[in-house]
Amino acid sequence: MKKILIIALGIMLVLTGAPSFACTVFYASNGEMTLAGNNEDYINPLTKAWFEPAENGKYGSVFFGFDNYVSQGGMNEKGLFFDVTAAPLVEIPVSSKKPEFKGDVIREKIMTGCATVKDALKLFNQYQRPRKWRGMYIIGDSTGDSAIISPYRIIRKKKNYQVATNFYQSKVKNSNYPCERYKIAVDMLGKNNNISIGFFRRILAAVHQEGDYVNTLYSNIYDLKRKLIYLYHFHNFENEVVIDVKEELNKGKHTYDLSSLFPKSYAAESFLKAYQQRKEIKSVNVNPKIYNKFIGLYAMPSDMIANTAIAITRRGNKLYGFYPESPDHLLLPTSDNRFINISKTGAVRVTFKEDKAGQVTEAIIETDRYNFSANKIK
Repeated sequence: MKKILIIALGIMLVLTGAPSFACTVFYASNGEMTLAGNNEDYINPLTKAWFEPAENGKYGSVFFGFDNYVSQGGMNEKGLFFDVTAAPLVEIPVSSKKPEFKGDVIREKIMTGCATVKDALKLFNQYQRPRKWRGMYIIGDSTGDSAIISPYRIIRKKKNYQVATNFYQSKVKNSNYPCERYKIAVDMLGKNNNISIGFFRRILAAVHQEGDYVNTLYSNIYDLKRKLIYLYHFHNFENEVVIDVKEELNKGKHTYDLSSLFPKSYAAESFLKAYQQRKEIKSVNVNPKIYNKFIGLYAMPSDMIANTAIAITRRGNKLYGFYPESPDHLLLPTSDNRFINISKTGAVRVTFKEDKAGQVTEAIIETDRYNFSANKIK
């Protein structure tokens, strides 16, 4: 029993973290090469690239994102690039008398009308800053200039590189950066001034993510001088597609499903299948207070994995389960006591059983490969 509780304590510690909706973006220039790199880490594998040619005096651009066509990053024909990184929601006071831009000033004004970071910041500062922020922008141009636009201030590049992940750098004290991906990218860029496609690809590989829910869905390296984009799909850095921005813009408006540009892979197809199945789940609304009675440890059958427990825990208004040798899984309610989880490894259904006194006594686990009962032990 002691061994079970020790394992379970470790499980509970793991469950304090949440799935990471994250991206890593970096920019560097040494005079000869000016590159920007991005890992797009998220849950939606329906990724797109779309091209909007120049018209009515506006620059043409290529954008990357998902099937809602809200661009997560891109580059215009002048070699100005941007990308977005998510961060905690903050609200800032707005006292400026500047006009408010109704829309997204980065995507709708800067990418269509600016060639340099200097011009972009000048245009950005003409408008009132948004009151609500859920992240920040990093922008860079072909001349070697870049900046991070955050709710607190604009951070200019001081070295020959700049990195942004998912925290507000201006709020960090004593260089106590909370993101390992940020630390890895900064360390690699700080030790190597040999800016190249191969070097950027190694950084992207070093900071990519893999998981049941969040993966690096696509990666790109922007060559801002030559107006080329090196594209990778589902953290496979062996298969590379090179996009000539000028050539693609000359084709007129068009869109690519990013997966269609690459050979099929089992990992990407499995992740897509799980995502589609999760969208089809008919989840019901239940009072999250009932989750409290399910929280605890459930002993795995001794003939499966001896002295090991499943942990069920609650974070906010969601219920999670941790299975041996697996990450934590979000359990979606299909009734007051039935839950389902779908990941790239298949579906797991959990039914909690109660005694006559209303105390939860066991969890019935049904998967695509086996079914079993786990008795509640704590």
